[in-house]
Amino acid sequence: MKTRTLPSRRELLRTGFRLATTAGSAAAFGHLGKKSALAQSTFPSAHPSAPPSYRALVCVFLSGGNDANNMVIPMSDSLTKGNAAIYRNVRGKLAVTHPLALGQTGYGLHPSMTALQGMFNQAANHVAILFNVGTLAAPIAGRDAYLAGKHSSPANLYSHSDQQVAWSWATFSSSTGGSGGTATNSRDQAPQQILALNSGLTMLQSSDGVLSNAMEVANRIRNATKGATLPLFPATGLGRQLSDAAALIQARNDVGASRQVFVASLGGFDTHTDDANAQAALLQELSDAVADFYQALADPSIQAANLVTLCTQSEFSRTFQLNGNGGTDHAWGGHHLIVGGAVKGGLYGTFPNLTPGGPSDADSDNRGIWFPTTGLDQYAATLAKWLGAPTPSLLATDLPNPVNFGSSPTLGFL
Repeated sequence: MKTRTLPSRRELLRTGFRLATTAGSAAAFGHLGKKSALAQSTFPSAHPSAPPSYRALVCVFLSGGNDANNMVIPMSDSLTKGNAAIYRNVRGKLAVTHPLALGQTGYGLHPSMTALQGMFNQAANHVAILFNVGTLAAPIAGRDAYLAGKHSSPANLYSHSDQQVAWSWATFSSSTGGSGGTATNSRDQAPQQILALNSGLTMLQSSDGVLSNAMEVANRIRNATKGATLPLFPATGLGRQLSDAAALIQARNDVGASRQVFVASLGGFDTHTDDANAQAALLQELSDAVADFYQALADPSIQAANLVTLCTQSEFSRTFQLNGNGGTDHAWGGHHLIVGGAVKGGLYGTFPNLTPGGPSDADSDNRGIWFPTTGLDQYAATLAKWLGAPTPSLLATDLPNPVNFGSSPTLGFL
C-alpha cells in the first residue's frame, strides 16, 4: 500500500488551524455541535489516554443538490415495483444505461462508483443506502392531501442556502417550534473546539480544558504523528479533506476527545445543465475518496474502522424529469450513503414510486419531486445515538420530530 508521511509541525501550522472555545461555538457549527456536545456529556474526555469509547462521525456534504435519481438506480422491474422501466422511459437521454448492480437487490449505483459498489458487494458489507431522505417533520398522507395544503413543507424548500442550513442545523421542526429548553441550552454552552483546515475539512470536538490554542493543537498532533505514515488518498479536494480527517483520527490520543465530528464538502452538484457529465466525475471523486478513507481507517497505523462512521448529506435531490438544458432542477427527497465498520450494510427506507404525477410526486407540474419518506431528524437521531447521545434526552429536546414517525424513531443501519 502506498503511504504518505504525515505533516510536520510547520506544515500543520501553515494549514491555518482555527480554534474556538467560546460558548457560541457549538451553535456556530450547527446541530452537529449539539450532537457532539451531548455525546461528550455522556462519554467525557479522558485525555491524555485514548478514551476507550472513542467514536467519530464524518459528514460529507454534497453541495448544490445531488441528483440522487442517478446515484441509486432501479435495475429490475420485478424487484423495484416497475420503477426500472419508468426510470428508462422518463429519464431518457439522462438515464444511466449500465448501473453497477448492488448484489441481488434489484438496484445499482452510478457506473462511476465502482469502489463503493465493490464494498457493498463484499460478504462483510459495511455500506448502507438510505432511500428518500429529506427535511420532513412528519409523514405526508399523500399527494392529494399535500397539494391541497394539508401538510406543511419546509420553509424555502428549493433554496440552496435555506436547505443547507436545515441539513447542517437540523432546524426543520414541528409546529411547536422545534427543540429547546434547559437541557439543550446547557449543552449549547459547552466549550467546543472548532478546527478548520485549508483543505476544507472542519473538525468539532468538546474542549477538554487542556487544549487552549492552535499552537497547542498543532504541537499535540505533531508529537503524535512524528515518523508515522498514512495510506495515500486521491489527489482530489475530497481526498485531501478525508486524508486530513484520517490524520486527526490517528492522533486521537493527543487530540484528547472521546467524540469528534468532521465535516467535509464536495461542491458542483447544482446540475441545471449537463447533468450527466458533471455528476459522473463528482460521484467518482466521492466513491474513490470514501473507499480509500475506509481502507485507511483499517490500517494498523490507525485501527479505527469500527470507531468511525461516514455519512453523506445534500440540501435536496433533483427533479426526475429533465429540464430543457440537459439538466435537472431543485427537488426534495434523495438517497444517502452511510459507511463504516459499525454500519449494517444494505438498503433502508422506502424507494419512491417514480411515476411523474404519481403518489410520490409533490410537484403539481408532475416533474418528479419526491416526498421524503424518511425525515432528516430520523437520520440525524440514528447517527447521534450511535455517537453516544442518550436517546430519551435526544428525542425530547434536540430532535423532536422522529417520534412523529412511529414507535421506532431511529433507523436500523447502526
